[in-house]
Amino acid sequence: MRWASAICASSASVTSVRASAVERWLRGLQHGNDAAGRGGVSFDDHLAKHRSRFATRAGLHVGRPAVNLPTRTVAQASLSCTLSAVQEAHAGRLFDHVGIHVRDVAASRAFYAAVLEPLGLRFTDGGDDWFSVDEFFVSGDGTPTDGLHLAFQADSREAVDRFHAAALAAGAIDNGAPGERAYHPGYYAAFALDPDGNNVEAVYHGPVERSAPSVVFRW
Repeated sequence: MRWASAICASSASVTSVRASAVERWLRGLQHGNDAAGRGGVSFDDHLAKHRSRFATRAGLHVGRPAVNLPTRTVAQASLSCTLSAVQEAHAGRLFDHVGIHVRDVAASRAFYAAVLEPLGLRFTDGGDDWFSVDEFFVSGDGTPTDGLHLAFQADSREAVDRFHAAALAAGAIDNGAPGERAYHPGYYAAFALDPDGNNVEAVYHGPVERSAPSVVFRW
């Protein structure tokens, strides 16, 4: 999800203002600083009106590149603000569980045991014709799934490397050696095909914040 921010600096503090105000400023900027004369609100006028509020709000976004939005610095007395866009993404919040069908449960069990162990994952349940790893379920009771892309989270680049080595040692087809990809800065991943041809990935996104380790339910 992409959101905009304004970084405002004065002699006393650096503050960050989130999307809603910045989007209003951008609409004003599209018409220039004479927008107020045509019924709009210019960036300069909005900044001057709310300068004291900006100067008291804390926060700073550091080292994030501007993306797809104009960057503009406007000086008002001792305060200046720079518009920028910041990329933010959330993962792991969408699915309750995912299931695939396989041709050979024993072969798939061996493959997933090998590749998930370096990621700190273990089978959580199973039977003769199925097994599960947390919310990931594998069974042999349907038309085999193929061509699916599954990505598992890793907690380091080294874990991604170990995942890939374990996959090849288990006889998997290499589908992408460990390395950085262009999806976002620091995206480090490796890929291998499971016994049914599904594209299995391990990815390390770099330093992240985890809002919750899991959804816990009891019965």
